[in-house]
Amino acid sequence: MLFGAGLLGGVVVGWFVRFPPSDSASAASWVQAIGAAVGIGVAIYIPFRQRREDQCLRQLEYWSRRAEIEYRIGIVTDDVMAYVDRLIDEAGPVNTGIKLAAYYPTLHQQHLDRIAALEVHDIGISGHDRVKAMREVLTDLRTIYPLHMPIQIDPNNSDLQRRLEVEITPRARACAEATQNNIQQARAKLDVLEQQ
Repeated sequence: MLFGAGLLGGVVVGWFVRFPPSDSASAASWVQAIGAAVGIGVAIYIPFRQRREDQCLRQLEYWSRRAEIEYRIGIVTDDVMAYVDRLIDEAGPVNTGIKLAAYYPTLHQQHLDRIAALEVHDIGISGHDRVKAMREVLTDLRTIYPLHMPIQIDPNNSDLQRRLEVEITPRARACAEATQNNIQQARAKLDVLEQQ
């Protein structure tokens, strides 16, 4: 755009030097020609600039919404991950005696409700995939704890803990990490757009 304006200005100056005004009528013609060129340039530049600003505003709104959505998903994925970590810690073996690895049906249901609340929103394909994976993690936890009852942990037995670490943790962690990456990406895009 700037190149076009510079080129047009150069052409006008070149013509002015080559054909200078010889009387007041030709001077008036030159003023009229320069005014028309400036008017055309302004008429082209203003809509171009408005389109560019509108596009930047739309991108800013889009990435702001993405950041908000990812933040909401992140809260739920972090809480589900913390819940899985809690179950893993409680499923660890004991040196002496017997302990029960607790299952928390109320907390479990709260996580499912929060996931359901996310599912009703437009959170994008990636968001729905991660929400689906979190729901599957919670469903698999329900199968590991039959009848929603605590599981007895015998001395030096870490089978439950190992099962949780192998079957559940990688999927829950992948959801949490993907969400954190998406939050960082959205924030980086917002930083770039806000500096423009």
